[in-house]
Amino acid sequence: MVESYTQGTLVTANSRLSRQLRLDYDAERRQQGLRVWETADILPRGAWLARMWQECAWRDPFNAPVLLSPEQEEVLWEQAITESDANHVLLDLPATVSAAAEAWSLLHASEAPRDAAEFHGLPDPGAFWGWMHVVERKLRDNGWITTSQLPRALHDQVIAGTLLPGPLSHYGFDELTPADRRLFEACHAEAWMTAPALFERHQYRVGLRDSCEELNQAGAWARRKLEGKPNARIGIVVKGLAALSTPIERIFDDIFHPSLDFACPAASMMAFHISVGAASADIPMIAAALLILGMKSGLQIGEAGMLLRSPFLRLERLHASRLYSELRRQGIETISFDIEALRRGFPAMAEAANELRERQHPSEWSKAFSKLLGSAGWPGDRALTPSEHQTVEHWKGLLSQLAALDIVLPRITYGQALQRLREIAQDRRFAPRDEGAPVQVMDVLEAAGSRFDAVWIAGLHGGVWPEAPRPNPFLPLSLQRAAGMPHSSPERELNYSRRVTQRLLNSAPEVMCSYPLFAGEEKLRVSPLIEALPEISVSSAVCDTPLRRIFSAAVPLDQQPLGPAPPLQPGTLQRGGMNVLANQAACPFKAFAMYRLGARQYDAPDIGISPSERGTVAHKALELFWRDVGSQRELLARSAEEIAFVIDRCIDAALDSQLSRRYRNASLERSRALEQVRLRDLLNEWLEKERRRPDFTVAESEGQSNVNAGGLGLDVKVDRIDHLADGTHVILDYKTSDKININDWDGNRPDAPQLPLYTVKSGREVSGVYYAKLVPGQTALLGHRGDDLKQRLPNWIRVVDHLGASFLQGDASVDPKYGTKTCEFCDLHALCRIAEVRPIETAEDEPGE
Repeated sequence: MVESYTQGTLVTANSRLSRQLRLDYDAERRQQGLRVWETADILPRGAWLARMWQECAWRDPFNAPVLLSPEQEEVLWEQAITESDANHVLLDLPATVSAAAEAWSLLHASEAPRDAAEFHGLPDPGAFWGWMHVVERKLRDNGWITTSQLPRALHDQVIAGTLLPGPLSHYGFDELTPADRRLFEACHAEAWMTAPALFERHQYRVGLRDSCEELNQAGAWARRKLEGKPNARIGIVVKGLAALSTPIERIFDDIFHPSLDFACPAASMMAFHISVGAASADIPMIAAALLILGMKSGLQIGEAGMLLRSPFLRLERLHASRLYSELRRQGIETISFDIEALRRGFPAMAEAANELRERQHPSEWSKAFSKLLGSAGWPGDRALTPSEHQTVEHWKGLLSQLAALDIVLPRITYGQALQRLREIAQDRRFAPRDEGAPVQVMDVLEAAGSRFDAVWIAGLHGGVWPEAPRPNPFLPLSLQRAAGMPHSSPERELNYSRRVTQRLLNSAPEVMCSYPLFAGEEKLRVSPLIEALPEISVSSAVCDTPLRRIFSAAVPLDQQPLGPAPPLQPGTLQRGGMNVLANQAACPFKAFAMYRLGARQYDAPDIGISPSERGTVAHKALELFWRDVGSQRELLARSAEEIAFVIDRCIDAALDSQLSRRYRNASLERSRALEQVRLRDLLNEWLEKERRRPDFTVAESEGQSNVNAGGLGLDVKVDRIDHLADGTHVILDYKTSDKININDWDGNRPDAPQLPLYTVKSGREVSGVYYAKLVPGQTALLGHRGDDLKQRLPNWIRVVDHLGASFLQGDASVDPKYGTKTCEFCDLHALCRIAEVRPIETAEDEPGE
């Protein structure tokens, strides 16, 4: 894989990839018979940026700003937030600090422009704007720089000629941020291209009961691959690995090492490696260290019990058991060194804790913590395993991070220092060093650039892949979307997920994609991004297990056919209007569920003015306009200034009517102003079409009436009926979508039966039926008139009456007109259960209005 790498620096997207490339490079040199070779300069992005900045500091130590660690940077954000007016309303300060730091990183990575007005119009972004200026002032006054600012700062150094990078390549990035791209271009870095993978691809998908079943089957599959080819490189890619690392370790331990004694495991014996690791605070040895340090200020009795049973104390088991029993017997809920029994159990630590000053610098507390742990006998007397030695070194790194807070924090108390250390341990993750395990378990992003002999990709259900947008709350949404920031819009997430999915599918000759069928009682569906892959049965994808045999022995459920629903009485007035017939044509069960059972999904919230609201406002503005003007003659008689005044007044009234129940904020007001301008231009464009029509008078605008369709009563509202000079009428239906087609009126199950319904049930002599297409630059009248219309009327009468009669008679069959395409945007799968009969595929084109 690294055969084309010869010299220079190779920057990778993540640490796992750089480590794997270095191992591959060394292996190839050994295969070439070399005994000595130059170490490959392959670094992850973060390490390369830090090295470059260190070189800048060496060249100009007096003027180069000091690079802050992420922990130091978060302290600056915490100080800015707590000193602001927003502090008293915050419910979760750490989460706010994290989100603010992320917003800062997004701004610099995207190099997005900053407009104060755009931030101040919104509560959260406005608060962030103030915090950001406080942080920037501290950075400037103290000569500091954050990691997020490095790409731009290094770019400026390279352009100025003070930093001269050597040959440079980058590899494994699914996408480059604008800041990284600018820096790489300044360094004349090239995308490193590996040799194209020439192999026959076998790609499948399989649905399994739940996530636990997925992991079990993935582990069994990987073991079979290793048994068939011991030197194979197997990848297990898990969506959301961080939340599943603990069960994965337990399951894979059972599968790969069923007889291994994990009391003293050897790292070189491990067949798998989990790259993401666990939060440092959850590592048993580090959790014990934090509990030991907590004894000075007090531990709950339950925490004390966990500590005294820990193997990481230099304390005899019997003595620890007796101490815990004594504390329990005394009924002590909180233990500290105020308790004589604890002082007797840890005399050296109690003495050292008593000598501590009340306030110290973080670096002094770091030394004190290390001394306290040593006096308590941490990490124990027994010989440590290789993994535990790595954990001790990782702990020292956490203490170093605490000590580094000296430059951003004043003297603090013991409790404050310990809380800082706990937060650092919770944020930092730890995984034992990879010793070349053949099975690599990683998250989706960590697999970037890697190649394997076989890959299993788990967790790809439609609820998480593609991911839902997660815009940062402290940046205006419009700014995030304009800059193309991560997680800012559904379209961006979909496009990004497509690229990542294709990259994963190309990473090995054999790729198995799996998804859980259930999460608890919730039924899940396959991600649309892998739905096109051929699906294989469980029996051909995984091995038989005792648990599977137990479940497969269950008696299958009987499937009862669904008969017609109880009929309605003839003449029943059904709410829903023409939508009843439209849904009856699309799928009789959908019409039954929506209009007789009242089944519906909650409307999704929209930012600003939604498309449906824009359509409603356009309808209302035209209704008000024609109530005032009334006819084409009056339209032509009035001056341009008078018409403009009426248009503005009607748009204002329509917007007021539609938005009266919405919370008014600056974002909505901006959306309203934009919509007002858009509607003004649209109505002026449309009225030019109206001026060129034959003479007409508006007979009805948004007029409501009751009609009978096959014995079913319906309330309908016609957008507009015009009276022509020859005594006939024309029916107009306003449409603000460009995805309309008059062919949708025809057929036995028309997609859009509203105009046929209005026409045959109007009781008027109709000479024309039209869509009034209200799309900027595309305004038009689309429809039928004269003999063309007359030829269609008999069939329209038959179809309208048939649809009404079938609903009235209780036809509720699950019969989508276009199969899975009709079901794609339906919210009633849980009721009709069609997904249990056939999968719901994703259509490439959205249906029109």
